[in-house]
Amino acid sequence: RASIVGQKNVQGAPDIVVEVLSEGTRRRDKTVKRRLYEQHGVTEVWIVDPDELSVTIIRGGGATVVTDTARSELLPGFTLDLHYVFAGEP
Repeated sequence: RASIVGQKNVQGAPDIVVEVLSEGTRRRDKTVKRRLYEQHGVTEVWIVDPDELSVTIIRGGGATVVTDTARSELLPGFTLDLHYVFAGEP
């Protein structure tokens, strides 16, 4: 969707958003921002929770909590090993 990228900014919702929760904005990220992403047509939202060592993947109004391998329907063949991500290894 390169067509939504302008010279100065992006005009439209991205297909995928990855939101990493932090202590100060945790509640807002999981409620307000999630609702905004859905209202504006983001197809897939990943909410990364470093405290729970999980990713919640939201697609089409449904949500799946993943603790091992995350996969995107928008990126065929892409997988993310959460054990590696949360271990903090380079």
